[in-house]
Amino acid sequence: MTCWEDKTPSPTCRICDAPAVPGSYLCDRCRRLRDRVDTRPGARVDVEARLRAMHTQWSAEEGAFRCYYTGLALTE
Repeated sequence: MTCWEDKTPSPTCRICDAPAVPGSYLCDRCRRLRDRVDTRPGARVDVEARLRAMHTQWSAEEGAFRCYYTGLALTE
């Protein structure tokens, strides 16, 4: 089991290591990204795939997520 698959409460975010929301395994920013709504007609969100992508794309050096295609740091 990788760190993002562990859904037990943690003092730090399992994606970016920021302080987690009490009783959660994610920080506020990562929770917002995990829970964002896909407005495309008929779209279904795969939460596990989204968490896996967030974990893969997080850059601790930059403190930002990086684009999968370009590698550029993303802004919020």
